[in-house]
Amino acid sequence: MSGAALGLILYLPLRMLYNITFHPLAKFPGPKLAAATRLYEIYYEVFLGGKFSDQIYELHQKYGPIIRVTPYEVGQCDPEQIGTI
Repeated sequence: MSGAALGLILYLPLRMLYNITFHPLAKFPGPKLAAATRLYEIYYEVFLGGKFSDQIYELHQKYGPIIRVTPYEVGQCDPEQIGTI
C-alpha cells in the first residue's frame, strides 16, 4: 500500500472525528452524519431530488432553532437567534 493511500485512509476517519467532536461548530445539535461529512446533504439533494431544505425544516422541529446542517454550516430559523451564532 502506498503512503498516499495509507494517509488518505487515516485522514478521512480522523477528519470526521474532528468535525463531530472538536470543530468549533460541534456544540450545535444535529445529526452526526451531517456534522461529519457532506454525504447527508448530498443524499437529500441528489438521491431524493433536492429535498435537503425540507429535511432542514424537519431537523429544526427535532433539534430546535439552531442546528448543524453540514460540517461547516449551521441553520437557524429564529431571527432573534442571529446574535447567538
